[in-house]
Order: sequence, then structure tokens, then C-alpha cells
Amino acid sequence: MKELLDKYISGKKVVILGFGREGRSSYRLIRRYFPNQEITIADKNPGLDISDIDNSDFTTFCLGAHYLDCLSHVDIIFKSPGVFLKHPENAALASKIVTQTSLFLQKYSRQIIGVTGTKGKSTTSSLIHHIFQIAGRKSVFVGNIGVPAFDAIPEIDNGSAIIFELSAHQLEQVKHSPHISILLNVFNEHLDYFKSFGVYSEAKLNWICNCLKEGSNYLKVRSLIFLQMALMEMMFIFGGIRYSTAYFRAAQLILAAGN
Repeated sequence: MKELLDKYISGKKVVILGFGREGRSSYRLIRRYFPNQEITIADKNPGLDISDIDNSDFTTFCLGAHYLDCLSHVDIIFKSPGVFLKHPENAALASKIVTQTSLFLQKYSRQIIGVTGTKGKSTTSSLIHHIFQIAGRKSVFVGNIGVPAFDAIPEIDNGSAIIFELSAHQLEQVKHSPHISILLNVFNEHLDYFKSFGVYSEAKLNWICNCLKEGSNYLKVRSLIFLQMALMEMMFIFGGIRYSTAYFRAAQLILAAGN
């Protein structure tokens, strides 16, 4: 991960936008690898607790109502999930944005089982993690359930399976897809942020669009499991055929066969 981060931030002005759980995780990892990297922390909370921030000589803060003002003066924005940047005046910032989720997928995609859906993703992710443990396989559980992906890096080796629970907020700007993608369902929620069901659905399906891109070893999904959990019933669609992707059309699940 150090080499990948270096490609993004070397010689750049970096801001971490949103300093909650994931923002702090990104800060810790950057500091671990690049202790003298200049970083700006931007957050709308003027009373943000920064007592645990080290290397203060290389850290500046942009806090309070005008916390977005600093974004025009930086090269790279580490955006935390849920930070709203959809106003037209912020459109020019899109090319500067990277996310912890996207970098993690880029680095570890071949080891990741990703789970998303409006309902049931925590239960499904926990179940998959538990199955791996019972089977004696090393499994690391990260994502929306509460453990930022970067915090799990010390636990990961080449034999680890990574179970990654993903929200729409995490998926909306990813450019890479897991080795195995699990889409449970998409319901009419989170419209305070996404504004329409269509925009919300696009965020959920973003990783499937990425896996269809040609010419990228990182984005090829070799198989896809569709799980639907309803009460005590669980259905697996995962047979002898390998599927490259799946999508819904006219209330049907469409599976596209691939290598």
C-alpha cells in the first residue's frame, strides 16, 4: 500500500475531507508511511477533537462552516463517505478525489469478497466471515460495519480473504471492483444524500460497471454471487458456470457468463 499511496500523494498538497472514523484511519496510514507529508484536515465540526494528532508541524486544519474553502488549493482530496460535494460549484473537484475504499480495492481486489445492499449487508458479511473462520481460513472483516479498511492492513497477508461490507456512500466513487461482488438488494433509501433512487442505484451498481471495463486486470470479476436473505431463508446462486457480472432488468436477475 505504501507504493500505491506514494503514486497519489508524492509531491502533492493533500487534504483529508471529513475527519471521522475513516478520515482518522487515512491520516494514521499516511503518517505511518510518510511522517513528513503535509496534510490539511478539513471538517465542518469547529470543535473537532484533535488531541491525538501527532506531527503537528506538518498538519494544518480547516474547520467549521467554511471547511470546504481549502479544497481549491490542494491536489488530492481523501474524501470520507457521506461528505456532500454535489453542488455545481464543486464539480471541478471530482478529478482530485480519491477514497480509502477505492485505494483498498485497487490494492487488494483479488482477495476481496465485497457485500452491498440496502438491507442485510452486515448480517451477510458477518455470516461469510464466520464461515471462513469455521473452515479454518484466515478472514479479515472490514468496511461499513465499523473497521476502516486501512486499519486492517497489518492483518492481511497473501492468504487472507477480505470480507468488505460496502455502503453506497463508499461505492459512489470507486474505480475498482472486488474479485467477488455480492449485491443483496436496492431499496428506496438515503435520498437525503443521493437525491433520487436512480442516483442511489447507480452508486450501488458502480462496482459492476467497473468490472465490465476491458483491459484492466484489477477490474475483472471472475465470479459473482447473488444472495437474497429473507427471514430465515438464504439463497445462493453460485454454480459451475463462472459469471463476470449480474444486473437486474424487468425484475429478473441477469447473469453474464465470463471467464
